[in-house]
Amino acid sequence: MSEYIEGERFEAVRRLDEPQRDSYGEVVFRFYFGLLYRDRIALGDPHPGNYLLRPDGRVAFLDYGLLRDVSAARAAAERGIAHAVRAGDAEALKSALVAGDYLSSDGAELVDDELALKLMRRATRWYAVPGERRFSAEQSRRGRERPPVDGERQAEVKD
Repeated sequence: MSEYIEGERFEAVRRLDEPQRDSYGEVVFRFYFGLLYRDRIALGDPHPGNYLLRPDGRVAFLDYGLLRDVSAARAAAERGIAHAVRAGDAEALKSALVAGDYLSSDGAELVDDELALKLMRRATRWYAVPGERRFSAEQSRRGRERPPVDGERQAEVKD
């Protein structure tokens, strides 16, 4: 069944002031991650076209066609990965990757702990590493460029 829901699309939200955008972003973030960690449901289509800012300030979420239940063990492993990345604990990360079946016990011996941590911090920095992040339209267009991670110096990109 479909129902019409009044609300503003993402482009309109981008033009709002910073506190309104921050509030909207927090609601969206908490919704998707809350579903995963609290309710053990992975909603697999979290793009800006699937939520609307309602006139009363609430956010409406659309399109639940791609979702699945997540086992307690998988949710615990994902939490373990996030905690290890946040803490900068390479050994705990490797254990969490094994617990989540991302690495076999035998294969884990072949993985460099520190390199795995560095790569995971880079991939999940926007939400797992403490600190405030601002994403600009310019960063979004460039895509291949990224901010430095953990004091690392940005290499020059030459085309």
